Amino acid sequence: MLVIDFSSAFNTIIKFTDDMTVVGLINKDNESTYREEVRELWRSSNIKFLGVHLAENLTWNLNTSSITKRAQQCLYFLCKLRKAHLPSPILNTFYRGTVECILSSYITTWFWNCTAFDRKTLQRMMLSTRLVQAGEQADASIIRIPPHHYIHVLDQNTNIARVEIGPLTYIRQDNERVLFPPNRMTMVPPRHYCVIVNPVARDDEGRVQFDDAGQAKLRHADLEIRLTQDPFPLYPGEEIQKEVTPLQIVYPDTALRLQALLDFEEEEGGEKRVAGDEWLFEGPGTYIPRKEVAVLETIKATVIRENQAIRLRARKEGVDRSGVRRVTGEEWQVRKVGAYLPGAIEEVIDIVNAFILNDKSALHVRALRPFRDEGGRERRTGEEWLVTVADREAHVPSVAEEVIGVVDVTTLSSRQYCVILDPVGPDGKPQLGQKRVVKGERSFFLRPGEHLEQGIQDVYVLSEDEGLVLRAVEAFTDTEAQEEEEREEEEVRAKKARVQRRPGDRWMLRGPIEYVPPVTVEVLLQRNSIPLDENEGIYVRDIKTGKVRAVIGQTYMLTHDEELWEKELPVNVEVLLGSTRDPLAGRSERNQDDTGEPRDKTRVVSFRVPHNAAVQVYDYREKKARVVFGPDLVMLGPDEQFTVLSLSGDKPKRANVIKAICLLLGPDFCTDIITIETADHARLQLQLSYNWHFDIKSRTDPAQAATLFSVPDFVGDACKAIASRIRGAVASVQFDDFHKNSNRIICSAVFGFDEKLAVRSSLRFGQNGLVISSVDIQSVEPVDQRTRDALQKSVQLAIEITTNSQEAAARSGLRLLTHLLTHLLTLPLLAFRHEAERLGAGSTWPAGEAADHAAVESTGAAKAEAQSRAEAARIQGEAAVSEAKLKAEAQKIEAEAELARLAKAREQELSYKKMMDSLEIEKQQKLADIESHRFKQLVESIGSDTLTEMARAGPELQVKLLQALGLKSTLITDGSSPINLFTTANGLLGAMKANASAPKTAQNVGEEEEQQQTEQGTNQQPNGDAGHTPISSQPVKIEPQDPTSVSESAPGPETSPKSDEPPKVHLTVINEKMETIGNGVCPTTTDVSPPASSRTSPPRHAKPGHAHINGHARLGSRSESLSHAGSPRPSLTRQPSAATEGAADGSKPNDYLILAILSCFCPLWPINIVGLTFSVMSRYSLQQGNVDGARHLGRNAKVLSIVSLVGGVLIITAAIVINWGRKFHLISEYIGNECVT
Repeated sequence: MLVIDFSSAFNTIIKFTDDMTVVGLINKDNESTYREEVRELWRSSNIKFLGVHLAENLTWNLNTSSITKRAQQCLYFLCKLRKAHLPSPILNTFYRGTVECILSSYITTWFWNCTAFDRKTLQRMMLSTRLVQAGEQADASIIRIPPHHYIHVLDQNTNIARVEIGPLTYIRQDNERVLFPPNRMTMVPPRHYCVIVNPVARDDEGRVQFDDAGQAKLRHADLEIRLTQDPFPLYPGEEIQKEVTPLQIVYPDTALRLQALLDFEEEEGGEKRVAGDEWLFEGPGTYIPRKEVAVLETIKATVIRENQAIRLRARKEGVDRSGVRRVTGEEWQVRKVGAYLPGAIEEVIDIVNAFILNDKSALHVRALRPFRDEGGRERRTGEEWLVTVADREAHVPSVAEEVIGVVDVTTLSSRQYCVILDPVGPDGKPQLGQKRVVKGERSFFLRPGEHLEQGIQDVYVLSEDEGLVLRAVEAFTDTEAQEEEEREEEEVRAKKARVQRRPGDRWMLRGPIEYVPPVTVEVLLQRNSIPLDENEGIYVRDIKTGKVRAVIGQTYMLTHDEELWEKELPVNVEVLLGSTRDPLAGRSERNQDDTGEPRDKTRVVSFRVPHNAAVQVYDYREKKARVVFGPDLVMLGPDEQFTVLSLSGDKPKRANVIKAICLLLGPDFCTDIITIETADHARLQLQLSYNWHFDIKSRTDPAQAATLFSVPDFVGDACKAIASRIRGAVASVQFDDFHKNSNRIICSAVFGFDEKLAVRSSLRFGQNGLVISSVDIQSVEPVDQRTRDALQKSVQLAIEITTNSQEAAARSGLRLLTHLLTHLLTLPLLAFRHEAERLGAGSTWPAGEAADHAAVESTGAAKAEAQSRAEAARIQGEAAVSEAKLKAEAQKIEAEAELARLAKAREQELSYKKMMDSLEIEKQQKLADIESHRFKQLVESIGSDTLTEMARAGPELQVKLLQALGLKSTLITDGSSPINLFTTANGLLGAMKANASAPKTAQNVGEEEEQQQTEQGTNQQPNGDAGHTPISSQPVKIEPQDPTSVSESAPGPETSPKSDEPPKVHLTVINEKMETIGNGVCPTTTDVSPPASSRTSPPRHAKPGHAHINGHARLGSRSESLSHAGSPRPSLTRQPSAATEGAADGSKPNDYLILAILSCFCPLWPINIVGLTFSVMSRYSLQQGNVDGARHLGRNAKVLSIVSLVGGVLIITAAIVINWGRKFHLISEYIGNECVT
């Protein structure tokens, strides 16, 4: 954190980090900010740093106690070692490594900064250390005491200790004990002293006094300060409170503040001191302490520099250094330059620095109490005034003054002025509610209570095209009004006139002029001339009459009674006027955002009408409309509005698509898509384009021009009329006829027939003069898919017919050419034959000519055949190419149609799915809200008390049932065997309830009785207490035996305990560490509570060999149940059943882990997880030797896995069927909709 103080020219920048302490925030010797910052800091009571305990009061008590505790711990172990009779070297090594290092470091570092109590504690610790260390030497009979040493000898008979001073060889008697080894005497060097507690009493000659028993007399609870003297021993009972310490030297300009603890009389001067008195011991000198005096603090002199004063406060009533009587809490200042040493009753509050004053700053001061200032003027409490350089160059605030702040000088130039609120009058008192105007050039200080209205303001300098609108705040006589007159193109100087102004009067002051408003005038506005072109204007409203007019084509300045008026237009008109798009050329960019700059509402609204267009403007005040034809500029008056056209657009036509101000007169075209139906119910979609224009004979005729706007939506009206005509005409013709003569039918329907039954050339709407000149049929498409397919098939059939006809024509041409060539070849032959017959029957062809004739004949025939074949192949190839092109085009059309159909279907399917999902989510959310609300109301209606009783009803009923049965059970277990005591009752009663609810046959009853008899025989004990065994903490070992022998040796029912015997308690001890066959459960008995009846193990559990298959006893189970004796897996609710327990032959159960893993792929996750858990537990039980448990868990895993597999297959099959059924339903709906369309 970087703290920078910008409030003064003297700044102190102090960097604070997370590992630094606040050391100062002092600005120009002012500690107030520092003290506020330190006051906000959080201070810890103590902290441990590098093994040293530092306290917030900067004392070493906590550190001393910590060091003492550590040394005592080490001394304890040293005493243990000494009692073990260890050699001295080991004891010395342990002492130096533990105790000596701790004490020596503390004594070296902090001993002289500790208090007397801490030093006393440490000295006792050192004495104990020496006693422990020198235990062997103290037990010696001969003790050698060096010079300047002494020992304390305790006579155990009289229990009196005496001092033996060396040099001496002391022989210890048997009844004496040396308390400590020889200790060095206390030596006080020159200019030192020490403090002794409980000193010995001395006579006038300085000899020690002893009592009758020979013990030195002590002055208990007294102190004695001993200065420089010979070395002396400490008698028994004496203690050194303060070690040998140098005498305190008091330097010049310092003093010690002393306080009397007891009444005494000083040796020098004989002045008497009373307990509680305080005085100073001023330096230079050496202070010799007394036991009656305590040193409170050391006071240093405060240096007072030039332009400084020291602020003092009386701590108690007394006389200060100046001899002035002061009362407690009184404050005063000392301004004498030099070092000042505060008296005993004085305390320094602060050093006050003088404020240096100059021409640019003054001091704002407030009186805290009545006093006389340095100028000799009486000041009252709360009075405020300024101290300027004219009063004094440096001002030191007195204790009765408070500095509010430094006031800077206010300087005005020749073009500035200011208005002072609540000015101070000549008598020095503020004139509340008044104002005063101060013009520049001037410099002054704001007096206390004064402030500027709007700061320093500039003088109004007006040019010829500027003016000020003024208003009188109060009545006054105006001498600044000027009138200008223009005579013969010369300016006449202004003539001053005295004008009376009343409050609220408004007038205008025109330039050129320099104006400073007086306090009685308020400047409302500053007006500038508004230059306007011929095509520009503004709206002006007279605030007196409210009339609005438009000023166009001139430079205009508003008067004091006028203001600019904002003309509001409808939102659509604002958008159309703000658009930068051309109405004619920018029609294709209609959907683009072309918002221009916002319109200035005070400017006259103008619109440029394009060529061959018209705009209608309606005047709501005159209640008439005018039509402006382009190219022209329309400028709206204050009460005029544009007529907005809302035309149909898009394909097919939709209403209110096109918003326009200007009406295009055409020629132009519009395109529409209509749906028609022929006489044979063939639905077709036509895309038509109409050429239109408006036929206006005279644009100057207002009535004829107004007819253009008589139809608000001429496009929609015309398209609807034309579509109606076409539908009526097509509805009476067949599809084939319309397909062949569509142009004639549509044109005749649109234009109609004239008197000569010829189709007219145009369609005219007489209401608005719209003329439809032509109709262009752009496309004809069937709406119905079946009709479209049939038309496509007919086109293909027509192509095939054309191809076949061309092929037949080619074949016929080939045959004709063949006949022609044959004829041409036959004619010469017939001519030759005829000539030969004519010449004679006997004449024959020469051999050469006959051969030539035959060659020519064969050549002609071959050539003709080749040409015919070539022509036929060419025609066939061209037909194949045409057919291929037509087929490709047909396939392309079919593929595009199919793609569009699939896209529509997918889109409809997705929208339907999204809608259904949203409905389902909303449904589930509402159901959840209803359920939560229902449950909340249910809980509120039932109440917490009822729910508590309902929760307690089940367990209480079970407890009562157990009490009725006379069964009580006690479970003792360690922390490693958690038992669920909440379900124990259910476990005990589960089998009983099942047996009670199941019907019993005679055979089952007989089997039960036989089984109970067998159980009684099995559990009978020799001492007659059946079903109980003694408590034992050792493992119980049961020898294997034959069940038959056990049953035979068991006593009969007559030997069972009687009903009147004292009650027994069935106490069950559970110990996890006991290796018993019953999971650490050992039954025992005690004669305390009523008897408990429980089912014992059936005979099948008493089979020989309770050990498990793996050869060792099963480990203790953590199951929350009890079992029959001898059961390998105890359970509270477990009953013997051949169906659940399985075979007793000891066969290994099956492993269903793979089946459980396969079932995890089915979408029945809870069942899958439980089945997998059971299979893993079965395998683990089998590894632990619990065959029955493994078989039982394996069967459960098998059942759950099969259920998961079957359920998963069913769910997947159902999901597939539902999904395909849903898709088929959607496809059917879509096909049905298409068929309906």
